[in-house]
Formats: sequence, C-alpha cells, structure tokens
Amino acid sequence: MAGMKRRCSHGRGAALLLICSLCVLNRNPLELSTLSSHSFVASGSGLVRHAASLCRLAMQAVAAPQELEEAKAQEAVIVDLRGAGEREGGIFVPEAIHAPWDGSSMPLENLPADKNALIVLHCAVGGRAEKGKAFLESLGYTNVLNGGGPATPEQWSVLTR
Repeated sequence: MAGMKRRCSHGRGAALLLICSLCVLNRNPLELSTLSSHSFVASGSGLVRHAASLCRLAMQAVAAPQELEEAKAQEAVIVDLRGAGEREGGIFVPEAIHAPWDGSSMPLENLPADKNALIVLHCAVGGRAEKGKAFLESLGYTNVLNGGGPATPEQWSVLTR
C-alpha cells in the first residue's frame, strides 16, 4: 500500500480524511505522506481500514438531526471544538462558543456552570466532539450531545439554521 494513492471507499471522503488527520496529530503510529481534501498517500499498513473504521464510529456517535432540532429549541449551548484555522472562511455556527479541543481537554471558562445544561459539541466530523463529550461527562455534565460538523451535512444544516 505504501506510495499508492487511495480514495475514500465508503462515500464519506471528507470524514475519512478529517478523522485520519486527527489520528496523526494525536501521534497515532500510522503515518500519512500527504493529505488533501479527498485523497491521500498512505505509508502505514492498514491505514485505509483504520480510517474507515474511525469514520464509521464517529458517524454512529453523532446525534440525529431531530435530537439537534430539539436541543436548539431548548436553547442548548453550542460549542465549536475545532481549531481557529478550521473556522476560517466563515464555516462556523455564529452563536457557538469556541473552545478548541487540544486532544485531552478544552477551555471550560465559557461553558455553563450548571452541569445539567444542554450542550451540543461539534467539530468537523464528530470524532473530537465525541471525545469532548466523554471529557465533559467525566466532569459531571449530564446533557451533552455530539453535533458532528460540516462533514455531517444533515446535522450541520440544523446547527447553522
């Protein structure tokens, strides 16, 4: 597989690549030689299989659009976990609190003190949001949803309305 150009095989190219770039940033032993919007050159065996598995896991963890509609109707706090560079170009939820996920935590100062408050986390796909959800739940937050992100169009359309 080394040196071969691969394309997403399960129809979610952007999700596949965003998740994989996170694995690499988190010092996953798999390596990428190049990364672009819909293709990459793999230098670690099993990368395509690994990426597809992660993508499917992230997609399963994302809240259904109806859940997000209900959360917005209840005035949920929306939190954007992406880095500043990912928000460039106007691809963000205007009312969202920006609290970038650093791989193990996020800034908490702008989050509600009420641990029962309804919070919707989003990133690009849902991988960081799922980790952020687990982090907040470990701190006692009880009502946290994974809102996916721009690469989950049904959820993103709800968040950006």
